[in-house]
Amino acid sequence: MNTPCTKSPRGIAGRIFFRAADSAVIHPTAATSAAWAALLLLLGGCCSPARESSPEITHTPAPPDSSQQQEAIEARNRELQEQLRQSRVRNKVQRKQLLELRLQLAEKDSKNHQLQQSLEQAIQEVVRTKARVRNHYSKAGTVTDLAELKVELESAEEHDLEPMYQERLLRARHYLDMADQALATGNYEGARYLANRARLALGQLKSLRSGDGSHHSAFPVPVVMETRIMGNVRRSPGLKAEILSTLPAGTRVSVTDRQGLWVKIRGLDGKPGWVHFSLLKVLPVEEIPPRGPQNHTDS
Repeated sequence: MNTPCTKSPRGIAGRIFFRAADSAVIHPTAATSAAWAALLLLLGGCCSPARESSPEITHTPAPPDSSQQQEAIEARNRELQEQLRQSRVRNKVQRKQLLELRLQLAEKDSKNHQLQQSLEQAIQEVVRTKARVRNHYSKAGTVTDLAELKVELESAEEHDLEPMYQERLLRARHYLDMADQALATGNYEGARYLANRARLALGQLKSLRSGDGSHHSAFPVPVVMETRIMGNVRRSPGLKAEILSTLPAGTRVSVTDRQGLWVKIRGLDGKPGWVHFSLLKVLPVEEIPPRGPQNHTDS
């Protein structure tokens, strides 16, 4: 037989019943009433099922709606597809522009070659003409002049290794070789003429180094550009030239000329400088402020 729990209604009713029974001897009437009340309470506790503590209810999050996930994935896929399409369109346009630039370069090279051939023919004609006239120069003076130019050319070939210099160096060497041939045939006039052509090419080379060339500007109207990364401003075009200042990224400059891949800029103080084009980007017209470009050449 299970012992009733003293803390349950049945245990409490049992104690009351037994106490009433003990006191029935002394107070029969009161004890009888108490006994009946305890008996009813005991029977009610026995008939009522014991309450069990309800388990703690935990709320678990509902799983996400699979349809919403699918819609989000499809929207992202559509966005990526559109980006891919736009990228392909841009690449197609850029390839077309690149082909056009290559054709333009080939066209200019062809015209330049034609002009160079015409110049060579004209020079040879001048040399042949001078061979028919009376020499005003002595052999010794012509030899001395050519020797001095050869020394100057050899010195330039040792120091001027930039591609933009090589063209003029080759041209000067070509004229000196032709001068040697004219000298060997006794055509001192022609040799002197060719020596002057070589001297002119070396003079253009000096102008490039100093940045004070008198040739026509490649940009009749200054072009606004902006530095992509930090870069140096040099006194003349070339990696060995003196560094005048450094431009931070995002600096807008006004480009007035070029030599090869080097572009010439002029600052607000009026001092020119040279920057490699790989450090710059050309600004679209809509990004240029109406008040004009901001030039920076800190010295």
